[in-house]
Amino acid sequence: MAEKRNLFWDSHSQRTIGGESFSQDVWLPGYLPASQAHQPQAHRTDFPNGQSVLALPVGSAPVEATFSPGTRFAVILDRSGSMTEQANAVQSALQELNALQASGVALDLYLTATEVRGESASRLPWQTLKPEQLFAFGGQHPAQLLAQFESLKGSDTYTAILVLSDASGYELGESPVLVPSAQDLGAPLWFVHLGGLPLGYDDATLESLQASGGGATDSLSNALINIALSQQATQADRWLVQVDGYQWWTVPTPAVSEIAPELAQSDAAFAGLAARRLLVSEFQRHQAALTDLTVLDALHAIAVENHVVSPYSSMIVLVNEAQRERLKELSEQADRFEREVEEIGETLDPTLNGVPEPHEWALLVLAGILLIGWYWRKRRVSHQSVASVY
Repeated sequence: MAEKRNLFWDSHSQRTIGGESFSQDVWLPGYLPASQAHQPQAHRTDFPNGQSVLALPVGSAPVEATFSPGTRFAVILDRSGSMTEQANAVQSALQELNALQASGVALDLYLTATEVRGESASRLPWQTLKPEQLFAFGGQHPAQLLAQFESLKGSDTYTAILVLSDASGYELGESPVLVPSAQDLGAPLWFVHLGGLPLGYDDATLESLQASGGGATDSLSNALINIALSQQATQADRWLVQVDGYQWWTVPTPAVSEIAPELAQSDAAFAGLAARRLLVSEFQRHQAALTDLTVLDALHAIAVENHVVSPYSSMIVLVNEAQRERLKELSEQADRFEREVEEIGETLDPTLNGVPEPHEWALLVLAGILLIGWYWRKRRVSHQSVASVY
């Protein structure tokens, strides 16, 4: 109910978008269909820091994940109890990885283990996995999966890290362990959430995920395609990822003529979406300095300039001058990029007044009538008692 505040509705209200109604049980539909057919177009946006973002349509031809010799993946299998519901999806993913290994890609398997499982997390050669080792039991936070991997990998290096999990980890809240940094992981981290994406991640896990140059998806194939594409962007100052039918390049502006010479002008209307991709590449570029206020201020400035929300900025609605002054004061403190955890109710301004709903007015009126009735009844009893004395 707290998410639907400041709106009036009752049992007769109907919600529509574009003339079509949708369920009262949801706040907004998951997606909105386009009003008309749209032909994907290429876009280019240049930024003042000398970087450009390109969005190039993939086209109808499917993109295949092909890897260079020497490619090596770490596969982390979440064996939490909730993975029981994804047993079929796990088998499909393992079959896809079996085919990948047959093509020459080296795989190392990491089996996670919760404290109540009765065994420790383990690392084993891919070919030695037995069906009974897939038994799901207990529960683990996503950060615990990464911590167990980091403790077992030793000095080995990987092309990418694949975590096969589900979407339930978000419900566990903040991480109970120290999350390995992107530098500790040493490779792009990809969370493959079988059965659907989670609502989000805790701050530390999100930072490692984005700074590593990886991402999150509900499809193993999509993760493999993006890892293969990242190998194509061989130069250190270029980033390439495929999302929603577009290949997104982040490159120095002079390199645009090499990749997409037909895009001669910057598209200012596309800046908001392009800024999001620029920020993700900047997280990876500065992965060793994401606690440096100078770096964070620069990232924050990109978000503010292009009106996007990032992990280091937010959307804040300011109501009065006191709140604006308070925000200015907080924005100048040394811990301005550290999230403050507040319990529900602590963020409410006591000076704000709520307007009662119609049914609340009815309850208030009824309560008033009861109070008046109680008051007059008490007075009547009091008068009768006094009269009886005489």
